[in-house]
Amino acid sequence: MVQALPEYSKQIDRLSLHVEIAGKINNVIRELGLRELGQLEQDLVFGDAGTKDLNNFLRTKEDVTPENKLRLLMIYASIFPEKFEGDKGEKLIQLARLSPDDVSAVHNIRYLILPEGKKASGGFSLKFDGYKKNAARKDRSDEEETWQLSRFYPIIVV
Repeated sequence: MVQALPEYSKQIDRLSLHVEIAGKINNVIRELGLRELGQLEQDLVFGDAGTKDLNNFLRTKEDVTPENKLRLLMIYASIFPEKFEGDKGEKLIQLARLSPDDVSAVHNIRYLILPEGKKASGGFSLKFDGYKKNAARKDRSDEEETWQLSRFYPIIVV
């Protein structure tokens, strides 16, 4: 009798639509390997990953889209610009098999970085009026692994 109500059938239709959309999103995440990609991006930004991790990812995940490879290398180049001054950067670019335009974009990222006198130490940092301080973060080690990509609580809560 409850199932015959029009409100109930609308809710069932909406719920089934949401389940279908969530399933499609999960399939895309799985197919594109976005969980591993997001983990590596976050590890690079926060200084928990380096050249070896990036090399291993690019070697083992050959089906990564060129856009994702470009984003990874731009993140890496912005955090470790000194790594692109020698052969290491060229080897990474060859491993990623980027187009000439993408290679140019990776090389040009250095123009958005600190002046030559100030070297980036890796990891995420905050700057206020010339004062540089490593960003404070609180690990979410007690959380479920499902939320691994949002693993830090902000120190200041609004």
